[in-house]
Amino acid sequence: MEEKSAMQLKIQISGVKPPVWRRIIVPTTIRYDQLNVLIQLAFDWTNSHLHGFTVAHDRSLNYIPRGGEDDAFGNFRLTDEYMIYPDLAKGSVTYTYDFGDDWEHKIKLEKMLSIDELPSVQIPYCVGGRGDSILEDSRMMDEDGEPNNPFDKDDVNELFAEVITAGEALINIDGDMF
Repeated sequence: MEEKSAMQLKIQISGVKPPVWRRIIVPTTIRYDQLNVLIQLAFDWTNSHLHGFTVAHDRSLNYIPRGGEDDAFGNFRLTDEYMIYPDLAKGSVTYTYDFGDDWEHKIKLEKMLSIDELPSVQIPYCVGGRGDSILEDSRMMDEDGEPNNPFDKDDVNELFAEVITAGEALINIDGDMF
C-alpha cells in the first residue's frame, strides 16, 4: 500500500453568504503555525490579528501562537509544537482569526493523497476555492465599504511558492525544510 503523505483540506469561513472557501493540499507533517501562514495567504488576510485553533473532538483544547501564553486560559498548546494531522484525523478543526471580527474557518480533511496522486510538484498547493476574499476589519463595516478581492487560484499558488522560496519554515512531504 502506498503511503499517504499529503492532505487535501477544505477551509471555509463560517456564516458567510455566499460561501467563501479554499481547498489546499499540504503535507501531513504541517504544524498549526505553518497552516496559519497558508490560511492567511489563501484568504488574503494580513496576519495582523490574534488567532487560534480549536479541535472538534475536544473543544476545551486550543492551539495558540507562541507569545500568547499570558492571555491564554484553559487547556492550550503552542501552534509551533504540534502537527494538525492527528487532530484532523479525528474530526474538523476551527481556525478563528481576529477575535474582534471573529472570522471562524472550519477546516476539514477531505482526503489523503500519495505522492503519485498530487496535482502539482509544489506543496503546499491551492486546488480551488470559491468566493472573494473578505477585507479585514470589515465585519462591522457598511455594505458601502471597499470591494473584496476576487479569488484567483493562480495568485494563491504564486504566494505559496514565494513562501516556499523565502524559506518560511514550511515542511515538505518528506519532513525536510523547504
